[in-house]
Amino acid sequence: GSAPCALVFVSAHRSGAGSANAAPANLPRFVLTIPGDTQCTAIPANLGADSARLAIGSDVQGRGRALLYDADTNALLAAWEHDKAVFSVRLSPNGRLLAVAGYGGKMTLYDACTYFQLHEVQYTSMRGPPFIWSTDFSGDSRYLAVGNWNGSSYLYEIDEPALVVKREAELAAAERAVTKIRTPRSE
Repeated sequence: GSAPCALVFVSAHRSGAGSANAAPANLPRFVLTIPGDTQCTAIPANLGADSARLAIGSDVQGRGRALLYDADTNALLAAWEHDKAVFSVRLSPNGRLLAVAGYGGKMTLYDACTYFQLHEVQYTSMRGPPFIWSTDFSGDSRYLAVGNWNGSSYLYEIDEPALVVKREAELAAAERAVTKIRTPRSE
């Protein structure tokens, strides 16, 4: 079983009230507490179109984490570690994909049903840091838009069957390698 957790709304903890970069004082943030774990600040949250799953991104002392919960039972379904804070999580409307991105300038696409990583893109920029602030799927889940802090935006057509076939081929190859290692050597 997964560790129980609590989601608590707290007031925004941002300095510079009134500045262009300050969040409104009434902007809710989450504090995610998992027994035996450090406290982390959840930055983005996204409830799936069918309200069945909740994705949360976080900053845990400079490192990122993406969490996927069953919205009805509060059970933790999956957790993925990231090198840097996660600023954006987005479930596709069909519920099959999860886009995770953030401070590290990396966007990772996960299968939201099997929890496997399907694809990853590392962004670089000549105009400033490539922090990713936003991700969003089209209503039919065929396209993914990615918005960077430096003003760059990207639009991807998602070939979901090809991503799944690629992942299944990688898993089959890994399974063959493990089987080969375990096969006793004949003398």
